[in-house]
Amino acid sequence: MTIAYPLSVPDKTKIKRVTLTADVRVGVLESPWTFAAQVQALQGQRFVAEVTLCSMARPDAEKWIAWVAKLNGRQGTFYLGDPTARNPRGSNPGQVHLLTGNKSDQSIVIEGYMANAEGVLLAGDYITIGNYLYKVLDDVNMNASSQASIDVWPAMRYSYPTGFSIQVVDTFSTFRLVTNTNILHATAEDLISEVSFTCTEAL
Repeated sequence: MTIAYPLSVPDKTKIKRVTLTADVRVGVLESPWTFAAQVQALQGQRFVAEVTLCSMARPDAEKWIAWVAKLNGRQGTFYLGDPTARNPRGSNPGQVHLLTGNKSDQSIVIEGYMANAEGVLLAGDYITIGNYLYKVLDDVNMNASSQASIDVWPAMRYSYPTGFSIQVVDTFSTFRLVTNTNILHATAEDLISEVSFTCTEAL
């Protein structure tokens, strides 16, 4: 049977910790005498995640072991989000759509919440657009036309049409492992001990 990527994780409740890191490409040329700097922000922006699993008995652990093997190193991709941020902290997490959002844009315009609603999303909330994760950088308030401009990080990876759906609950991105060599399991007494793996967004 052909494996279809991206995969979903076997059991979110077995994830002990996810550490998300912002990885950017910014060049800095600094004078060794005056410390005056020239800064060039390049387009590279992505999330890097380190995932630590709980210790598990073999019946639960084998699902994860098979999942890691199924990824076949860096070949496969999978969906992953921040398990502590499944729901936005804003006041009105309803249906929301993209009004404008083009590749490389740092700001997008959304529509769909109630007119003049305040704090519908808060700084630090996540949204998913087209299977990729974005962090909201400022509190979001809707105007009288039920629209709002949002600054996000990273910049948009692709362009999407007007009306494209934005996910605000159970947000996620598409990741792949950083190496082709990954620990399948480490046995400690009668449990499969904690196993960690590092992954980057698959762009």
